[in-house]
Amino acid sequence: MCCLSLETALHVMQLTTPKVIFCSEKPVNVILSAMKESNCNPTVVIFEDYPDAIAFSDILSMYSDAEVANFQYIELDDIKQTACIVYSSGTTGMPKGVEMSNYCLLLISEDTNIDLTNAVSTWFSPLYWISGIIMNLKAIVQCGRVILYPEFDEEMMCLLIEKYKVKL
Repeated sequence: MCCLSLETALHVMQLTTPKVIFCSEKPVNVILSAMKESNCNPTVVIFEDYPDAIAFSDILSMYSDAEVANFQYIELDDIKQTACIVYSSGTTGMPKGVEMSNYCLLLISEDTNIDLTNAVSTWFSPLYWISGIIMNLKAIVQCGRVILYPEFDEEMMCLLIEKYKVKL
């Protein structure tokens, strides 16, 4: 069962009117339904293959190694400008949008309190939660390996920890 309800997806889309939504396969049907109901039409990028979405692997395969090596980022006028809006878990109600600046994302990615370098990690935070964004960003920046299992299951978690020597 997906942790994202149609009500939550509609709420999130109404808060921010996203241009791009990155998601896994599990919530994609809910997201597509919410898009139809809300008349919001973001690009949906999915980490698997799905008929009505763009596969993240397709985006990556559009660029050669040379293009990636020569990538030039955009210089920002103000590093404290909003980079993205992520959401609280909604523990006490509906999720709240939280603006994250480019500066904040840099600080998080350089923070070494959580060291994922060459480690195998796992977590169950959805990609739209702050914790999901932060942990995925840290894993990318620190070259960590991540096991993203679709739902929390105690037995499977124990098997994953044992098999892959999960450290976090």
